[in-house]
Amino acid sequence: MNDGERLLNAVREQMAESGTPEVPEVIRVNAAGAVYLLRSMHAERLAAVFKWNRANRSNVRGLYARLIVASLVDAMGAPLLTDPDIPAVEAWPASTLEALAGEIAKHNRVG
Repeated sequence: MNDGERLLNAVREQMAESGTPEVPEVIRVNAAGAVYLLRSMHAERLAAVFKWNRANRSNVRGLYARLIVASLVDAMGAPLLTDPDIPAVEAWPASTLEALAGEIAKHNRVG
């Protein structure tokens, strides 16, 4: 088993222990003075974000941007952003990044 498989298994185990739903759920949150719709992440996406974070521990803005891109959705639950949007999201105000990342962590029961 390689590192990626071990990480994915660990994420799945943590999700099961914390009661994170396997089917993505969309919630409405108030963060940084605005209302956002956030979809919970599946294990593979969380593992990919965690793996990126291991290699980029000092890039907090990058971590927050990846969480936001993976979670922000429209009223139909469709993603609003894609990976090419990450640099633009990294430039958002720190208060917005921090507030959304905190809500995403709560929604996914991590951190």
